[in-house]
Amino acid sequence: MRPISPKIEVVGQPASQEQAKLKQACQDFESLLLAQVWRAMQSTLQQKPERGNMVEMFDLQFAEGLAKAGGIGLADSLQRQLAYLQAKETKDE
Repeated sequence: MRPISPKIEVVGQPASQEQAKLKQACQDFESLLLAQVWRAMQSTLQQKPERGNMVEMFDLQFAEGLAKAGGIGLADSLQRQLAYLQAKETKDE
């Protein structure tokens, strides 16, 4: 079992601008992944061609909102792992 590093910040409360940027990048990544999954699921349905742009904008907003609301937990897990690796790298220097 690894000890908890004091350099790893609480996920919900970024203490620095760097942690806030990391959190945003992780949410953006999860949002893009969710949008791709959502589009793949929708591609199995019959679509009306005239709704193309509207559906695409909805998909992006839906995925972004889902990621910001916690999504599937990927952003939080990714942020924790990257923060751990970052703290480990800083400690080794």
